[in-house]
Amino acid sequence: MLKSLKKARRGIALHKWRNNMERRYYFGPDKLAFSLLENGRVVTATTLPFHGIISRGLLNYFVQHKLRNEFWYKYAPYLTESDFEPEDQEFKIIKKYVKVAKVLSFGQSAYCVQQYVERYCNDRDIKATKVEIWNIKEGHTSSVWKVTIAFQNEIEIFCVNVARDEAANHELRESSEKMRIIGDKCPKINLAKIYSIDTINDKLLPSNIVITRNEWIPDSYEIHNRKNKNTDETEWLMVDRFLTNKDNPAFISSILGRVFTTQETAKIEKGINDFLTQAATCLTITPKININDGDVVWNGEKAFIVALN
Repeated sequence: MLKSLKKARRGIALHKWRNNMERRYYFGPDKLAFSLLENGRVVTATTLPFHGIISRGLLNYFVQHKLRNEFWYKYAPYLTESDFEPEDQEFKIIKKYVKVAKVLSFGQSAYCVQQYVERYCNDRDIKATKVEIWNIKEGHTSSVWKVTIAFQNEIEIFCVNVARDEAANHELRESSEKMRIIGDKCPKINLAKIYSIDTINDKLLPSNIVITRNEWIPDSYEIHNRKNKNTDETEWLMVDRFLTNKDNPAFISSILGRVFTTQETAKIEKGINDFLTQAATCLTITPKININDGDVVWNGEKAFIVALN
């Protein structure tokens, strides 16, 4: 969803599907390349990618057992695909809950997208020449992937959301079904449309995984807000990327972006209010939006809702 992604580096991760389709895999705002093995393991010449935000089910276990957030920041890079396993007792406890919650590794999430895209192309008899699968963001509920399919001098782009664990399955399905109802009843509403809600069932995955295909909103930025420490007023922020410390890669230390102008802020607030007003006519209850969970993006002209809380 980030405009800066347009300037990202090109990678060299090449694969072939049964119909000789070329696949390229990337992650992060710098568009770093990685390869995906047949067993769902990730190979990269750079830092091994991992899910840096805790998944919904695992978060529930953290709350239930009063585990400190610092444990997640410390151990997140080693919980799934890393060959290094700390000897700390806290790590062993969290590793146990990762298995119980059926948390997907980064590679398993990428594998879900791969399987979905192959099925999507086969079902529609799309003779694609190249497919690009790019992990652009993630949250507690899902990892978000931009998919670009090139075929017959055409290009199709959409988003794929992959549920992060078993608890996230239910949350992603429920929120996506609400979004699909809203989009069907109010086709002109400022909402990223839900094209499909599916399930991936594979022996390489910890459970059946909910996966959705969503509308891609081009040239867009996440919208966040915060309290201005000097004025105590709410400021709206356009997020280009989240920054982490190299020694603590799971902890977001700062944001690269800018504060929206007064005019832009007015458009954002109006867009959110208009959406909620229209959406309330489509559902039995008014849906909820969490700004700082990345539920809203800005495309330079107006705000679009891309997720519901």
